[in-house]
Amino acid sequence: MDAKNIVTAFVASADQYAMNQSENNLKLLQRHLELLVCLTSEESNLTFFQNQSLLSSQCITHVINVLLDFSRKQSLIPRALSVLQNLLKNPALFKNLQTTFHVHSAISTFLQHYGVSIKDPLVLQSMLVLEIITYNIKIDYIENHFENLISILISLMDVENPQFVKISLHILSNICRNNSKIQSYICSLPNLKQIVKKLLSILNISVPSIILYALSILFSLTPYNHFGTKLWTDEHLRMTFDLIIKLLLCDDDSCAATAVDLFADLITAKKHQPWFMKSPNLLKVLKKICKILPEVSSKRAVLYLKFLLAVVEFPEILGKICSFLCIPESADNDSQAYNIHPVLIKFCADPEQIDAPLQQISLQIIKHILCFYTADNFCHVEESVKQILQSILEKIVLPKCVDNTLWEDHLESKVIIFEILLYLSKNTNLKSFISVNINVQSCEEMAKLLLKNYVSDGNISFEPSVNLFLMIVETIVSLGQLLTGFHEILSRLLESDNASHCLSYALTSSNSELVSRSLSLITQMGDNYSLNALSESLCNRNLSLLKNASQYSDSGVILSSYEGLPAAKKPHLSTNKVNEKSIDALLSRIENGLQIKDLKSSEIMDLYEHKIAMLTLKEQELQSYVDAKTAALQEADRILIQYKCRQADADAETLKLRSMMKDYEQRCEHAATQLSAAERKQRKVEADLIEAYQKIRELEQNSNEQRELMQTQLNRLSEQKKNVEEEKARLSELIVLKDQEKKMLMNQLQQSEEESRMKDKAYEELSEAKEELLKTLEETRKSAEKAKLNAEQKQQHLQKLIDSSQQTIVNLQEKNESLHNEMTKRTEEFTHQISDLETQKEQLTKQLKSRDLKIEDLTENLKNLNELLNERNTILQRTETSLTNLKVTLEQTESQKSKVQMELKNLEILCKHNEGKIEEKDTQIQTLTDKLKSLQKEYEESVNDKDSQIKNLKEELAKHEYITGMIHNLTSGKLPLPK
Repeated sequence: MDAKNIVTAFVASADQYAMNQSENNLKLLQRHLELLVCLTSEESNLTFFQNQSLLSSQCITHVINVLLDFSRKQSLIPRALSVLQNLLKNPALFKNLQTTFHVHSAISTFLQHYGVSIKDPLVLQSMLVLEIITYNIKIDYIENHFENLISILISLMDVENPQFVKISLHILSNICRNNSKIQSYICSLPNLKQIVKKLLSILNISVPSIILYALSILFSLTPYNHFGTKLWTDEHLRMTFDLIIKLLLCDDDSCAATAVDLFADLITAKKHQPWFMKSPNLLKVLKKICKILPEVSSKRAVLYLKFLLAVVEFPEILGKICSFLCIPESADNDSQAYNIHPVLIKFCADPEQIDAPLQQISLQIIKHILCFYTADNFCHVEESVKQILQSILEKIVLPKCVDNTLWEDHLESKVIIFEILLYLSKNTNLKSFISVNINVQSCEEMAKLLLKNYVSDGNISFEPSVNLFLMIVETIVSLGQLLTGFHEILSRLLESDNASHCLSYALTSSNSELVSRSLSLITQMGDNYSLNALSESLCNRNLSLLKNASQYSDSGVILSSYEGLPAAKKPHLSTNKVNEKSIDALLSRIENGLQIKDLKSSEIMDLYEHKIAMLTLKEQELQSYVDAKTAALQEADRILIQYKCRQADADAETLKLRSMMKDYEQRCEHAATQLSAAERKQRKVEADLIEAYQKIRELEQNSNEQRELMQTQLNRLSEQKKNVEEEKARLSELIVLKDQEKKMLMNQLQQSEEESRMKDKAYEELSEAKEELLKTLEETRKSAEKAKLNAEQKQQHLQKLIDSSQQTIVNLQEKNESLHNEMTKRTEEFTHQISDLETQKEQLTKQLKSRDLKIEDLTENLKNLNELLNERNTILQRTETSLTNLKVTLEQTESQKSKVQMELKNLEILCKHNEGKIEEKDTQIQTLTDKLKSLQKEYEESVNDKDSQIKNLKEELAKHEYITGMIHNLTSGKLPLPK
């Protein structure tokens, strides 16, 4: 399954349907969308969408447009949702779909127009996708469709379907967590009290996951309401912690993730920390998690490490966790040397094979462990730390695919690595060890890449890039003379303007850690760095910050901001020009040094009136602006989503062009050598293709012969089925007319006994043929083991066929005996009443002959099976001859050996197909026996009906005679007119 061809065909069909929405184009789009669902269902094919190429972005955009275009048929929407569900399984695609394509906005817009019904499976599928995509979501502003989604989620808490209640609570907990806009919006709703009461009533439900989601929502709303103090008591915290521990170890990953997030949020509150730290179950859970950490999957390992990281921040628990995660080198209790858990070393060693979140959390935990042992007894873990450092420093290289999005995933883990390096170089004696093992060239390339991708003309697009750049420079400065070419490396890193932009950004940042790091770095560099470029960058940055502050500052706070007001707005502030002049004079006096105590109360009142008038005017302007903005947002919800999708396409195209420009020179260099090698390979491939075509033709001929044989067998079986149906219809008519069948059934029994004897003889012949087959198989065992195994399997299937045919014969005998017994009972009752119907003997004998023909058909089936056995023998002989030829060819060349093996595999596949057809025949024979049983039941019912018809038998004699005459004429081929 070629991913590129399928995606290209889907994009072309979507474009074609957008141009012409005909029925044929709709069917074509539906078929290609089904192929896309099959493609994305395999996780190995999702790597095609990770590259963020223009084709993949167009594909995702068209899938989202299926939800946004309400004129399209609903048959496309479930398939589009299935594609999104499959794409969300990949963590990299999950982040891209959430931040770039805004899938949650598209689905909420779709639900707003489509409506919500708990009986609609399409709504359930949409809610399931929302449940996945809203985890760890960041919502900066609330749109109209999102307000509608929140109201829908709140209303679904009252439905009777527990599945919808669980999903709606989970989505609501996802969008409430760490989103202040959503939290304040919910708390501003008029029915907030009813919502809180409903959430509190949900806590009495016996479903743990629903209780957890309700608790998560209540904690998110706690900072905005007064019920937090009443809810989070010691008893409730204990019950919540027990629930978190229970769900942390459950099988549901999404529920476990919510449990970890709720615990991390609860433990950040200082009033909750003492209770959790003193809980007796905490140490047990931590020990159990550290024990099972090597056995779980990577997704579950991230959750467990998040739980450990939330606890490891506290010094009183850090020692216990270090004892769990640090293993003694020897079994003696007196051993003083410890090894850090090998799972943590594995998680942070290779960033290309391990997910970025898993590596980041592992590095953070190792950082806390190192801080714990560095304070005292660092020698106990020194060897283990050296091992970790060596494995980490070997992997500080650029990824193979240099892409901004891929690099940002690993950027934060690189920050933690350099934090560990700086901490160890300052607080331990490992500075020389680090200088020997660190790859300075890769660090320099990494710093240049950060300056190139994230810094341009003083604009910083990603703040962790500044922190990482400063850490790289600080690490090189701290190692100092231990590195060869220290001054040259430092000058190369700091000579660009982007480096001064990074330093100026750090100095003016609100992050105290960035400011302290930049200041310490400037003091350590000394003469290696000129401060002129930094001063110019600082001036430019301060000017831009002042301009931004002047645009968004509150004019009522700073008095000097009155001067910046437009002249056109001043006449509206007061109706009296004299008061305005006096206020201006008062402001000038305040600027010249006038104190508040020198002012009169009337002047102060005028000043405040002027200030209030300005505030009211600004409030009116802001209110009008807000009204216009909300109206524009309501009209442009869909346009915004489509614009974001188009922007994602453009970004993907620019990234692709950039990578193509970088790879163009390398491809040109290797093109000449690759052409010569390709020509040689092409010649070899052409020769191989000619041989392969010949082999394929031979295999096609064999397969056609097998298909013809199987088609003839299927035709025979279909004819038998038709005959059986005809017999069923005939027997149903005869059961109504039968009154005397005693003698005829006796004849039938005798004939069946004779036929059973004949069949026994046939079975003996089959057994002899079976013995001959066994002998032939034993002779060919040494030459072809694979052919022998296939022959044994065929023999077993043939034995099953023989057994099934024997069972059918036994069933026929039992049916005949049962019919004989029933007729003996009925003959004594009907002898005096149906003496006039002896003329029907001839017709009934003809019907019995038709049954004989049926049994003869069964014998023909057995003969066909014998023919199949003979055909299998011939096939085995052919395979034996082919195997001998193949042995000769194997000794000549090794290339022919592989081709012969492929032929053998194809023959085995054909044999398996034939065996499957034989099994289908068994099932058809079983259906024949079932139909015979049904006929017997119908006959018994007809006999019971005849008991009630005995009184009217004389009146129906004429009818019976007429019917028998008609049947006789039909069987003889004559069709005279009725009497």
